[in-house]
Amino acid sequence: MPHENIGFIGLGLMGSAMVSRLQDLDYHVTVCANKSRPNIEAAIARGAHEVETAYALAQTSNIILLCMDTSASVEARMRGPNGVIAGLRKGAIVIDFGTSLPASTRVLGQEVAAAGGYYLDAPLGRTPQHA
Repeated sequence: MPHENIGFIGLGLMGSAMVSRLQDLDYHVTVCANKSRPNIEAAIARGAHEVETAYALAQTSNIILLCMDTSASVEARMRGPNGVIAGLRKGAIVIDFGTSLPASTRVLGQEVAAAGGYYLDAPLGRTPQHA
């Protein structure tokens, strides 16, 4: 069975370690341009594909993983014409690994469901070495 197409937004310390692990397991990973250029470049060097917007990432991904610092950061990448929700495939799964605010998570979950997807809240613990 082929691996799912995974989109990943948020390649900080933890996110880049998670992408590296997915690549070790031969998953096709698409990453979204952001300020962490060294981490993006490392993922690309290992075979990741880069897109410019969260919309483009959602268009090519069955599973979208978010590893960002705040609810505001998650909301900014999820909403708007260039956001994940606008480009979401029917049946896609969005997983938020951040420590997002419960109220924000509930509303985003409703918005993703209205777009035909599924939203999971999965805050992380531990360190990048455990990714």
